[in-house]
Amino acid sequence: MNLAKNVFIIILSIFFLFVNSYTTAQPNNASSNEIKIKLKWMHQFQFAGFYAAKLQGYYAEEGINVEILESSAADPSIDFVLKNKNTYGVSSAELIESKALGSPVVILASIFQHSPYVVISLKDKKILKPKDLEGKRIMASGDQGMIQLKAMLSAANVDIKKIAVLEHTWSNKDITNNVADAMTGYVSVEPYQLHKQGFETTVIKPIDYGVDFYGDMLFTNLSEVKENPERALAVKRATIKGWEYAMAHIDEIADYILKLPGVKERGITKENLVYEALMMQKLVKTDLVEIGHINKTRINNMIMLYKNYGVIDHFSDFSNFIFDEKDNQENINNYYKYIWLIIVIGGLIFIGGFIWNRQLRKKVNDQVSKLEAEYNSRLLAEKIAKESEERLELALSAARLGIWDSDLTSGMVYRNEIWSEMLGYKPLEIEPTYQGWRNLVHPEDYESIDRSIKSHHDGQSLYNNYEHRLLTKNGDWKWILSLSKIVSTDKEGKAIRLIGIHIDIDELKNKEIQLQALSDELIHSNRELEKFAYITSHNLRAPVVNIISLIELLDMNTIGDANNKIIIDKVQLSVNRLENTLNDLIEVVSAKKQALAQKTIIKISEVCNQVLSNLESQLIKVDADIVLNFEGKDQILYVRGILESVLQNLITNSIKYRNVEKKLKIEISTHTDPEYTYLYVRDNGIGFDSNVLGHKIFKLYERLHHHIDGKGLGLYLIKTQIESLNGKIDVYSKPMQGALFTIALKN
Repeated sequence: MNLAKNVFIIILSIFFLFVNSYTTAQPNNASSNEIKIKLKWMHQFQFAGFYAAKLQGYYAEEGINVEILESSAADPSIDFVLKNKNTYGVSSAELIESKALGSPVVILASIFQHSPYVVISLKDKKILKPKDLEGKRIMASGDQGMIQLKAMLSAANVDIKKIAVLEHTWSNKDITNNVADAMTGYVSVEPYQLHKQGFETTVIKPIDYGVDFYGDMLFTNLSEVKENPERALAVKRATIKGWEYAMAHIDEIADYILKLPGVKERGITKENLVYEALMMQKLVKTDLVEIGHINKTRINNMIMLYKNYGVIDHFSDFSNFIFDEKDNQENINNYYKYIWLIIVIGGLIFIGGFIWNRQLRKKVNDQVSKLEAEYNSRLLAEKIAKESEERLELALSAARLGIWDSDLTSGMVYRNEIWSEMLGYKPLEIEPTYQGWRNLVHPEDYESIDRSIKSHHDGQSLYNNYEHRLLTKNGDWKWILSLSKIVSTDKEGKAIRLIGIHIDIDELKNKEIQLQALSDELIHSNRELEKFAYITSHNLRAPVVNIISLIELLDMNTIGDANNKIIIDKVQLSVNRLENTLNDLIEVVSAKKQALAQKTIIKISEVCNQVLSNLESQLIKVDADIVLNFEGKDQILYVRGILESVLQNLITNSIKYRNVEKKLKIEISTHTDPEYTYLYVRDNGIGFDSNVLGHKIFKLYERLHHHIDGKGLGLYLIKTQIESLNGKIDVYSKPMQGALFTIALKN
């Protein structure tokens, strides 16, 4: 009786110990709401979302009080977050290297979907592509953007040993004073700063060579995520809301940043911040993906590049690298559940052994139960493995992917059945060698694929892909897309084993060919329609002019009847409207024909001065100030008549829509990059809200200010002319703050 009582007391004590311990072992989500966010650099629009989240009270709504801190080269955000509790930070791909070294960093969100890092040089250095960097000096930081630089050089087959890499000083003066030939920097910052200083620059973008990294990322440490998962999620939510607000209210946030300590002292103006914001919109990609989105595959590709370049160990542990708000808290709870479940089971087994004094029968039964559990576990594992293998086979079969594995040393190639079946052959009908595939290739494709394969085999690129045609068993040619990867290399870095897939793209390729034929047909039809419009407008114009002349010859005093006079007045009004419409049609057709005119090398300043001379009387009448700056770019291969028309329309609009309470000021300047020459026309007129009405302003007969005379034809015409030469036009405007037209002329 006493033994049973003692056993009951022991079991009850363990139960209450389990309940109490499990309760107290839960993560403390109610800890201090005071946190710090360490930025990646000094205050600028690059961190606008964090300022907006604090200004708009998004952090406060989540119950968090945030202090935002600047960083510097001597005080990086990663070190700060690892050394301090209750902290978050902003960093880039450098987090991968830190994680590989064992640092418990955890990524919460990616703000920039594409990295802003580019290679910047002065235009007179003529560094337009990675190959041009050979023999040159480039400033780059080992912990900011170096891997992207190496990956871009590798993709372009450039040996980094042929380039002198200097320590980054973070000063633009070092490339203007010829200390270095190029430097890494942000596409949204340094090129514009140099432009404002009067220097013309060129940039090389890693993304153009297939190197697509995430940019700024919000991160914290593992202890913060484990102890306060709900707070980590709240910081992420509020920050994303802040970025959404910042990108929709550029002017407001720019004004706030100008008031932050040290911003104006660094020479940063509102114009700098607005330009940075507009460039960042392309990096944040709010129209394509949600702000903060992280794709694990892209992170893994970034990690693979770090491993391939020997920066991190191939066996580095990247568990818990990306914050998963759904699983994090559940994993912590399950962890404690399993620990205490094991404790309880162990305690009960101990008590049972003590009570029954290790009876042999009990031990045998326990052992049999364990063996049965292990046996069942093995059966289950084998079943899961078999099902996984079957799923993989079904997936490959459903996707119709032909898999091949090539041993370049022996020349032998393994191919699965689908590879042969997509061409109509049985597996043994094609020789299992490289030559077996080569015999099926269309002769016209030899040159292009040989060039691609040679570069791949030499180890110049880890991945390779190309399209080619293969001969089917029934004698037809089928288009195939080949994707491959180097699995192993020799001591010289050349491939000795490749693995890849073949995808049947015959239907897609044929549709592409049909689409091209249809496109050619549409171009021809469009030209014929333009001819028809031109002939129609000119042929109709003559009889309309005759009708107007005849009406003018009528003596209204001899008409007599008042009704007849009214009818004749209406006829004359209708004919005048028809004449105006025909004139507009002639102008539209003429504008499109003008795009076919011969391009010549012209000076933008000369064309601009000619237009200003034509409008001299109007400009004098309104006492306008004209500011010209063509140091960014003055010479371009373009159609002179179109450039004259563009400037004529924009300057005329600045005069027409001026703010009568201000002295009219018109600024015209240029800027260039490898793809476009940018022409900026800015005024201080009455403006409009481009966020609301920007999509309407370039439409035919669309007018925003009906109290001012106009037909709504001019902006439509210049947009048509610019786009006909592969250019672009955009506008940024606010009511009573003027307008900025940006014309991108294709180089």
